[in-house]
Amino acid sequence: MTSVETGFFQTAGEISGNTASSQYFYKGRGLLQLTGNGNQPVMYSDYQQKIGTAHDIIGSPDLVAQKLFLAVDSGGWVWNQIKAPSWPARGKKSYETQTEFEAKMRAFEWKRNKFPKGLSKNLNEIALLMKENEEDYFFLISRLLQGYLPTSTDDYPTTLHLDRRKQNLQKIKTWFKYDKNVCDSGGIIPELSGRAPWMDVALKLAKEMKGCVESNEPMYSKAKSYLVYCNNSYEPTDGINGPWCAAYMNWCISQTTNPITNVAYKHSNSASSQAPLNNPKYKKIDEPIYGCIVVYRANNGKGHTGFLYGKTKKGGYILLGGNQDDTIKFSSYGEYTSRSLTKKLYGFYVPADYQITEKDKLSESDIYDDGDNDIYNDGDIINILYGIKAGNNTGQTN
Repeated sequence: MTSVETGFFQTAGEISGNTASSQYFYKGRGLLQLTGNGNQPVMYSDYQQKIGTAHDIIGSPDLVAQKLFLAVDSGGWVWNQIKAPSWPARGKKSYETQTEFEAKMRAFEWKRNKFPKGLSKNLNEIALLMKENEEDYFFLISRLLQGYLPTSTDDYPTTLHLDRRKQNLQKIKTWFKYDKNVCDSGGIIPELSGRAPWMDVALKLAKEMKGCVESNEPMYSKAKSYLVYCNNSYEPTDGINGPWCAAYMNWCISQTTNPITNVAYKHSNSASSQAPLNNPKYKKIDEPIYGCIVVYRANNGKGHTGFLYGKTKKGGYILLGGNQDDTIKFSSYGEYTSRSLTKKLYGFYVPADYQITEKDKLSESDIYDDGDNDIYNDGDIINILYGIKAGNNTGQTN
């Protein structure tokens, strides 16, 4: 909802346009837009009572759009404040005409049948009902944010932007793995259990480093330790002799435990991205799975490697890898790692003693919408979700 109200987070205030509300002194402001009625503050007055006298938003309503705290806090307040009204089937009010009264009652009956559990509830309560009926209750939330008059029923004003709201809803569901009930499981994505256990290690490290580059601490010391584990004495900043993508990969695998052998899954103490090739400690697989080792190879015998996190709808491979743009991050590659076409996809591997099961195979929740970007700029949204502050993927793997 906030994405549409803010033009996908480009503004915290309603832009002047053809709508009457955009001309108001108390026009829409904030993530979910406090809105007055002409020059009457209405919701501004209610929110002013909530925040006290620290900020005078009645005298200076632009503060709601200018101060980040007010923009966000007012959005949360609106979310809990707006309710789906329920009009009792009573007699006509003195100020109503018979036509107005009949229109209101028809609308009331329509809403009572359409949203039987949603009337008199706030937006948060209605959002929980989307598990039962996403289409109707998502419409109700969207309509309430636009101002749902007592006489309105299933009208779709152009300002509702319902299609855009639905598109954004699907993106959020994909990014936050809605179908996996992440929030109900304490923030841990359930499918990680029993899937490529080295990915738990890799993800933890990625979140800890937050996009820190190899020349800075703590990434420098971490990358150096991966190289030391693989008997490589070069500096991680040495792009010729010290690339640490494979060292990171093998170190992560070394932190796992095979429940059958009670030691780490098979891997090489090697910083070479080509170590899995023709190596009995790894096995090549025909179809990529979650957490598999993706190997790229160059004509000079070097290359790049990383763990497969997912794929894009356009066919890119989203790798969680070390030394990707000099840090640990998510990057998406196609047949090659960059437009220079030097490192080409060679194959997919897993530790030789890892038993692949159905849950390892890629599912719809492992496929990410790459929108209008090309495959070399994807993975950015996943970096953001994991708190990894990294720029767009340049394809650099040295």
